[in-house]
Amino acid sequence: MLFRPSPRRLAKPLRATALSASASATGMTVALALMTLTSPGAARAAEATAVAGESASPDAGLAAQVKRGAKVYSQICWTCHQTGGQGLPGIFPPLAGSDYLMGSNERLIRDLILGLSGDVTVNGVKYNNVMPPSGLGDAQIADVLTYARRSWGNEGLALTEAEVARVRETLSRTRENVAAMQAGFPPLPPAPEGFTLTELAQTPEQVSRLASDGGPGHAFMLSTTGNVWRVDTETGAVQPVVRAEDFLTAKSGDVNCMGLAFDRKKRLYITSNRQDRSGPVAMNRVVIYRTSGPLTEGA
Repeated sequence: MLFRPSPRRLAKPLRATALSASASATGMTVALALMTLTSPGAARAAEATAVAGESASPDAGLAAQVKRGAKVYSQICWTCHQTGGQGLPGIFPPLAGSDYLMGSNERLIRDLILGLSGDVTVNGVKYNNVMPPSGLGDAQIADVLTYARRSWGNEGLALTEAEVARVRETLSRTRENVAAMQAGFPPLPPAPEGFTLTELAQTPEQVSRLASDGGPGHAFMLSTTGNVWRVDTETGAVQPVVRAEDFLTAKSGDVNCMGLAFDRKKRLYITSNRQDRSGPVAMNRVVIYRTSGPLTEGA
């Protein structure tokens, strides 16, 4: 089963029961599959998240914000702070019962925009680690902070998108904060013997994959949220070429994009793993998307 032409840059995925590929002298023909996996662990996590969202507040607007924030948290926050908000002792601070989380709204927003490094004290315990800039938009920051403040027994106040936007605007007006933003990135690790590591670019989002279309002077990066960026390997300039909202639908549930590759025709393939919590059991749906042709800048 092949992808049909689509007016969008990315063709819509088709469902199939098998995955196959055949190569020829002129190119590659690929039949793509939609695979569904059931994870009991994911089901339990989804149930816990749903309960947290429902018990947070009877107000429908707040409940909806908590639900949106839970999706963001499951994509980029849980690996350090854990699904129950307990963190990792001595490494990453807890969010459940956290006095730091219940503190200044502006400080929390700054932390997610700029990242955080150096000593921080949470519930009387010192932590020293690096949290890179989140790369989240204003609404996502408000949602995920509200989720954390209303989960795991926390009873903090919600944050608004407008509040985040005001802090971001203030940060963008001061040159000192540019250095602060860059300082949020950890230093490069020691280079292996015989090699030299050089920082090429600081990415606006968390990157999950790198790929090349075979062209000189550039590479492509995939973020976990589904955005694709082109990076100039000479200057380090980063430009968006595919936006997640152009092919991912909000209806499909949480998304974690982890696969990026090109075929012989320089068409791009993106693999997403989405959590579907609409039924009694949480499902992971793996979908492969393909562009209709080679990428162009600003597409």
